[in-house]
Amino acid sequence: MDLHPVLVHFPIALLTVYAGIEVVRFPKLVKQTWWLPLKSAFVILGSLASLFTFITGWLLKQAAEKTGSLSPVMAAHFHFALYTVIVFGVLAVAHVIGLTKQYWAKSIIDCAEFVLRPYVAIPLALLGLFCITATGALGAAMVYGPNIDPAVQFFYNLFVGA
Repeated sequence: MDLHPVLVHFPIALLTVYAGIEVVRFPKLVKQTWWLPLKSAFVILGSLASLFTFITGWLLKQAAEKTGSLSPVMAAHFHFALYTVIVFGVLAVAHVIGLTKQYWAKSIIDCAEFVLRPYVAIPLALLGLFCITATGALGAAMVYGPNIDPAVQFFYNLFVGA
């Protein structure tokens, strides 16, 4: 059984919620003691889910390469999935370090704190959201065809070509 289609929706949901939480910062909520742990949980769990999902996709890509059936849309989907894992992975690692400061050297803590600053974290969250949207749209183009909806068609035409 192919696990990839089963797994894909977990990172999409978790990381989309994380990006929304990161970008929409209501002052009253941000001051709550549970805000940072909640945000951290979404990005850490979402990043782990995206890593497992990426590995299952990578295995499918390897099989397609062996049989010579790797399509341009699959290659683009794979690359955007990789970008998604990297962008959200950087944020997740920064959150892990931020939550476990006592175990890290000061220079590592300083790097993590830099990544977690709003002027860095918000653009990274938006970039990650763009990457996960492109990944999902290109995946939908593989499964349902490039004309399934306007968003899929847009990303397909932008990154794969008409």
